[in-house]
Amino acid sequence: MARSEEGLTWDLKPIYNLYIMKGEQLRRLRRSLKMTQKGLGEALDLDKNTVARAERDEIPIPRVTELAVKYLLLMKSKKGGSAR
Repeated sequence: MARSEEGLTWDLKPIYNLYIMKGEQLRRLRRSLKMTQKGLGEALDLDKNTVARAERDEIPIPRVTELAVKYLLLMKSKKGGSAR
C-alpha cells in the first residue's frame, strides 16, 4: 500500500487505520444511546447530515469520532441513564 511521487514513498496504512468504524456500527451505538442523529451530532459538534452520511458509509468515520461515541456510551452506563 505504498505510493510513490517524485521519488518519495509513503505508507498509507496508518491513514487507513484512522477510519475503522462502519456506518452500521455507528448507528447501533447511537441507538443504544437512545439518541437521534441530530442529538448525536449536537453532542459531537457535527451536523445531523454528517451523522446520517456517516451511517450510510458515504463518508469515513474518523477514529476520534468512534472514541467519542464510545465515551458517551461509557458515561451513560456509569450514570445508569441517558447520555443527553
